[in-house]
Amino acid sequence: MSEILSHIDIFHQVGFIFIFCSNIDEYKYIFHEQLNIIGIYTKFNLLCSSITEQLNLIDKEHDRWIIYDQENALCTDLSQQTNNFLWLQLFHQTICHFPFHIPTTKQKIKSLRLACRENSDEIKFTYQFVRKYRPVDALQWYFNSSFLQKVINKAIQTKDIRHLCQLEYFLRDLIQSLRYEHKKIVQSGIENFIFHHTMKLTHREFNQLYENQGKLVAFKGFLLVNSSIHVVKETDLIDVLFEIECNVKEVNDNVTFVSITQLNQGSCQNAVLFDLNTTFKLEYIQQTEQIWLIKLTVVNDGPILIEKYLDDTYRQNKHLNIPIVFGKFISNMNQWDQAYVYLQHLFNYSSGEDLLWIEYLIGETFHYKGELHEARIYYDRAYDRMNSSSTKDSSVILSDIGNLLYLQGKYEDAYDYHQRALRIRQKF
Repeated sequence: MSEILSHIDIFHQVGFIFIFCSNIDEYKYIFHEQLNIIGIYTKFNLLCSSITEQLNLIDKEHDRWIIYDQENALCTDLSQQTNNFLWLQLFHQTICHFPFHIPTTKQKIKSLRLACRENSDEIKFTYQFVRKYRPVDALQWYFNSSFLQKVINKAIQTKDIRHLCQLEYFLRDLIQSLRYEHKKIVQSGIENFIFHHTMKLTHREFNQLYENQGKLVAFKGFLLVNSSIHVVKETDLIDVLFEIECNVKEVNDNVTFVSITQLNQGSCQNAVLFDLNTTFKLEYIQQTEQIWLIKLTVVNDGPILIEKYLDDTYRQNKHLNIPIVFGKFISNMNQWDQAYVYLQHLFNYSSGEDLLWIEYLIGETFHYKGELHEARIYYDRAYDRMNSSSTKDSSVILSDIGNLLYLQGKYEDAYDYHQRALRIRQKF
């Protein structure tokens, strides 16, 4: 442990660190803010599973958008689905409903400092941001800093939960500012807007869009649209022009966007920023004389689908609020290490009955990972938080403890716990 920490300058440039050992207790306190340690493993199959998970994330992180086939979506149980489209929509909801807290100076520095590497301008910006940032200025900070845009959108694009937890306070302020400024657009009385945005696509990206006309598209991050049409030919890339149409009356408050001109910014005055959860329908793609035209229409489908996902989820788990549902969603995607990081962050700012279900989900995450000792600790903590051991919800925890004991070969104990869970369920 001490040898690794003594070489932080080397290891903090490594994207992913996996520790495989015979005794996990020797390394359980090794997590360090400057080391991207994914996990510590004593079983080879779990190590391989975690590496495969990270490789899959790397393979997808270069995609700038998510395509979702909405056909029959409203006729199915969405609570059984786990995909990147629902992840993005649910993450937006989570930021809006996350327990409020005022970030410390240390949290502000941590949210940006590691992304700076050794860039002096970015380091200078970070400390200026820490000194001067106010929540009401979130939009101005975002519009004026390409570094901040890069940090936030990369974290969203790669679903870097650890970094997104650190940025959570700014994302909340940015979304609230977008909503506030968007009200001015609604009050202006103008209903229909058309924006243009040029982009260079690889052949793979272009073919992906071309083959999915008529489906939904969500960009991985806050989409900043610059309406200036400027085409510079490059042989290896395809120049495209996105034509984005938005009817404010039709989408109501489900979609928010803001123009820089509203904020009286002097630079890039044609730019428009769309909120993270904005969903587009890919209407068609056609070739003009100079460029490919890709027609997008802003639609309500994203918010409608996530509302159905939550309704389907609440039919089975009425006690879970949106931030807790998001933690369970991450775990259901088999991203157990990220689920643990997120749930620990959520636990730090939660209270009351929420703590019970957060600890239960942490236990469930360890259970899925095969770390049964740690899972039992969190299951017991969650059970102890219950006001009464005879409540209907207690049967859920007792049943999971029974499953855990069965995996440990303690069959008589497992039988006893399942019997206790059954008696409670029969009572209710």
